[in-house]
Amino acid sequence: MADPVAAEAGWADPHAVRDLARRCEERLDALIERIAAQWRVQLPGYQVLRDAEHEAVLRQAVSGFLRTLRGVPVDLDLRALFRTRALRRVEQGVPLPTLLRAYTIATYALFDGLRQEARADEATALADIARLLFLAQDEAITEVASAYQEELAALSAARRDRRRELARDLVTGSQLPDAAVLDEFGLGTGAMVLALRLGMLSVAGPIPQQRPDAEVSVTVAVTDVPESVRSASEAAIRHKLLRLQQALDAYFGRPVPALLEQPGGHVLVPRTALDSDSPTSDTSTTATAATTITETTPGSTLLEELSWRLSEVWGDEIRIAVAVADRPDQVGAVAATAAEVLRLVCALGKPPGVYTLDDVLLEYHLTRQDESAQLLGALLDPLADRPDLLRTVRVFLEEQYDRRRTARRLSLHPNTVDNRLDRVTELTGLNPATPRGVALLMTALALHDLR
Repeated sequence: MADPVAAEAGWADPHAVRDLARRCEERLDALIERIAAQWRVQLPGYQVLRDAEHEAVLRQAVSGFLRTLRGVPVDLDLRALFRTRALRRVEQGVPLPTLLRAYTIATYALFDGLRQEARADEATALADIARLLFLAQDEAITEVASAYQEELAALSAARRDRRRELARDLVTGSQLPDAAVLDEFGLGTGAMVLALRLGMLSVAGPIPQQRPDAEVSVTVAVTDVPESVRSASEAAIRHKLLRLQQALDAYFGRPVPALLEQPGGHVLVPRTALDSDSPTSDTSTTATAATTITETTPGSTLLEELSWRLSEVWGDEIRIAVAVADRPDQVGAVAATAAEVLRLVCALGKPPGVYTLDDVLLEYHLTRQDESAQLLGALLDPLADRPDLLRTVRVFLEEQYDRRRTARRLSLHPNTVDNRLDRVTELTGLNPATPRGVALLMTALALHDLR
C-alpha cells in the first residue's frame, strides 16, 4: 500500500489530514454500510461475494487505511490480505472483472464518505487523501489481479495434469480410473478416440525430443546447439501444443482429455460432447467394438472440420484416425487400433485428413504379423533392381488393367508395357493377366509400400 508517512511531506496540512481520518474512523460502521449499499446496487452477484469473512475483511481494509493516515502503526499486511481474498474468490468462481469492480466501487464509496465528512476548510486535505486513496486502489487491484491470475493458472495446470493422467491411464490401459473421475470428464459411457499425427513445425533450431518432466510433452534437441536456440524451439512447440488443447476444449465446449506430444498423441472426446451425430456402435460384438473403427463412424463431417481447425492452430498438416469405444475399459484397445491406422496412413503417404480402419483395411490386414505376410511381401523382391518394372505394375493396377491408359501415363508404347509386364511374370511368377496374379500383385505391392 502507498505509505502515508512518506507522502506526508507533500501534504499541505498534515494535521487536517489526520483529523479528517480520525473523524471518519469514528464513523467506521457508517462507512462500511455505505460501501456495502453500493455493492448491493452496482455489483451483480453480490450475494456470492458476501461470505462469512466479507464484512470483517472490509472493516480491516478501511480501518487500516484510515489509521495509517493518522500515523498509527497497523499490524496488518493489506497486500497479503488482498491476495488471500483473491485466491478465495477463484475457488468460489467469481469472475475477475466482478472482483475488480468491487474494489473500485469500494474506493469511490469510501471517498464519498470522506468528502461528506470534510469541512469547507479541509478541501486541500481531502485532495491529499484522495490522491493517496486512488494510489492505494491501483496497488490493491494490481495485487488482486496478479494473485487471481496466478491461482487460476495453477488450477488450470493442475486440471490439465489430471486430464493428461486420465488420458494416459486409459490409452495405455495401465489402470481404469474411478467412476467419479470418468464421469467428471464425461468418459463414463466411453469415448470417441482420436489418434493425431502432427506435421513437423518450422521453428528456430532443431526439433526437440520428448522431455518427460514437461507439463505438455515437448522435445529437447540432442545435438550440440546454443541454449537460446533450444529454448526458443521448446517454447514454440509447448505454446502450439497448449493452443491445440485450448482449440479442442473450445470446439467441443468442455475440457477434453488429451495426451499430446510433438509427433502426435491421443484425444478422448466424450460422446456427450458430440451432437445428434454422436458416435454409436454395434454392441452385438463387444470385442469388435473395442478394436475396430467402422466406415460409418458418426461425426465424420464434424471431425473433418476439426482437422481443418487444428491444422490452422498447429501451423502444419494433421492426420487423424478415429475410433469408438463403448466403455472406458475399451479405450486402450481402440487407441492402439487407431494408432496403427494412423501409422499405415502415414506410411502410405495419404494426404492430411480424417481416416478410419476401412480406409486402410487391406493394409491393416496384411500387416498382421504371420508367415503369410512375410511370404507375400517377398514376392516383389526380384524387382528390387528394376524400379521401371515396379512402376509399370503399380500404374497398370491403378489404371484398372488397361494397357493403353498405362502406356499414356508412362509415356510408353503399349507394346513396351506388354514387354515389361511379361518380364514381371518371368521374374516373379505373377501374371497380371490373370485374376489370381492381379490379387497377389496388389497384395504384394501394398506390403512393399509399408516396408
